[in-house]
Amino acid sequence: MVSVAPLAPRMTPTFASTTVDLAQMSVAQIDALDQRSLQKADIAALTAQKIAGLKADTVARFSKAQISKFSADQVQALTTSQMAALSKPVLQGIGVEKFSVDQVRALGVTTVSQLSAAQIGKFSADQVHALTTSQMAALSKPALQGIGVEKFSADQVSALGATANQLSAAQIHGMSATQTQALTAQEINGLTSSLVAALNTAQLNASQVASMSSTTMSRLTATQVNAMSAADVQALDARALTAAQLGGLTGAAAANFSVSQISALSTTQTSKLSAAAAQSLLANSATTLSGDQINALSAKQLSGNSLVVGVSGGLSFKLAWDASAGGAGFRNAAANAAARLAGQIANHVQVSISVAYGKVGNQKISASAVAMSMAAVGGVFGYGEIRDALTRNAGNSGLQSTIANQLSAADPTHGGKFLVAAAQARALGLTPKYAPPVDGYAGLSSALPMSYTGKAVAGKFDAVSAFEHEFTEVMGRVGSLGAQQGAGVYTTLDLFHYSRDAGGGASYLDLAPAPAGATRQSFFSLDGGSTSLGSYPTATGKNGDFADFSGASDPFGGGAPGGAPALSGADVAQMAVTGWTATAPAIDLAARAVANAYRLA
Repeated sequence: MVSVAPLAPRMTPTFASTTVDLAQMSVAQIDALDQRSLQKADIAALTAQKIAGLKADTVARFSKAQISKFSADQVQALTTSQMAALSKPVLQGIGVEKFSVDQVRALGVTTVSQLSAAQIGKFSADQVHALTTSQMAALSKPALQGIGVEKFSADQVSALGATANQLSAAQIHGMSATQTQALTAQEINGLTSSLVAALNTAQLNASQVASMSSTTMSRLTATQVNAMSAADVQALDARALTAAQLGGLTGAAAANFSVSQISALSTTQTSKLSAAAAQSLLANSATTLSGDQINALSAKQLSGNSLVVGVSGGLSFKLAWDASAGGAGFRNAAANAAARLAGQIANHVQVSISVAYGKVGNQKISASAVAMSMAAVGGVFGYGEIRDALTRNAGNSGLQSTIANQLSAADPTHGGKFLVAAAQARALGLTPKYAPPVDGYAGLSSALPMSYTGKAVAGKFDAVSAFEHEFTEVMGRVGSLGAQQGAGVYTTLDLFHYSRDAGGGASYLDLAPAPAGATRQSFFSLDGGSTSLGSYPTATGKNGDFADFSGASDPFGGGAPGGAPALSGADVAQMAVTGWTATAPAIDLAARAVANAYRLA
């Protein structure tokens, strides 16, 4: 019997954990490794050349920890297809500072969309610049909003398209002027309300403003409108401006409105203007505002101790409100009168008038008077000084040349003195001899029924034409004929005051009131009495307005209920004789009046 020794127990072989030496392997050998072996490999040994040659699925088998340890050279060796093969967690483990600009530009949109917001936010300016329009559109909203807006190029901004609406308000507001001006009309009009409100409108250009839809424009705040340049403000569609925008408008912004914009404002819009904006328009562009627009202004809009009405660089009125001047429509009527006069007279002069209701200065208006005025005296001058002053105006227009040519070399008053109102002295270029606090006072009756809209209303006097009448008297439109303003005292209008006796005969320069009981046909003439531009009541004694026209059909006449006369060519001619330069439209008006003047038989 054979004895068999027992077998020793069978041992399971064990292997020591080893690291795959990638440095000694070819690309093909590495591609053949399984995932377990790959993930034990020391990736530091991989050269950029080997990485670039690996299959995409081989790279995808590396762990997140391995990929995150790739050096910049190794990351930059990764191809577009290799990057696309990486899982989202692995991709997000790569430090983006290792990406090359070319690599970023070549990334597929899906790959870009899988980058984290934190990674995108760490992109350098060059890397951001490398992003294509398609890549930008693929970014998640948090990722897009994580990019510092200063890193966007102007070309990228203009190519955003609908993606611009995914930017944050902080990004929109933080754009440079170049970036803001790169925004297209489509991008601007596609912005949400909050993003429109974030626009730095001071950086927009006029073309961008002009291309805004009415919806986009309505989303702008008043602050944004106020921040715009003059050119941008003038690019706004005034019809689209909202009550909130108009109500917050500054005077400076309103002063930038063009003629067409002011004209386009509805009366409802005009009534919504801030007081500062309304008063700015009145001070700089009153002649562009219609009577209805001025009538639409509220007491609040016309509030304050005074109101300037006129044209920037032209005639303006500083209306100082007496405590009595606060009734409904009263200030609107005064403003309308000032605006109308500023449209007829071109002198760069400001006329200051204290305006009251029921009185003029400290004097109560008589029960029968529609209105009254008192002009401050600028000085008393000789005929030669008056002639020279009017002659200096001759080059301003044919009208004023005609006036100058009618002045004789010899003094027709034989040594009389000429009274010149304070405001009139400035228009004539004469040095005032007195410095009154205001140029004059004007008051409207509180006893007679008034219409304040500048439109005829049966049974009521027109306040606007009444103010025109009184304001122009403050400006020197008065007569004296050597008597009314004092013995031997005359005015410029007296030099064009002609008469014919009732029995007929030639016309003559009439420099004295008619004797009691005498009847004369007196009139205003610019051609030595051959034609009449308007008749005057026969002047007798020392009382009366010797430069007012007869009848009630003219603002410079007596006035009557139910009328609302407009300024006439004869009125313009009177103001030119007084020393005021007519505007181009007024010159045409006066020329027609002269051409159609009544020729005396």
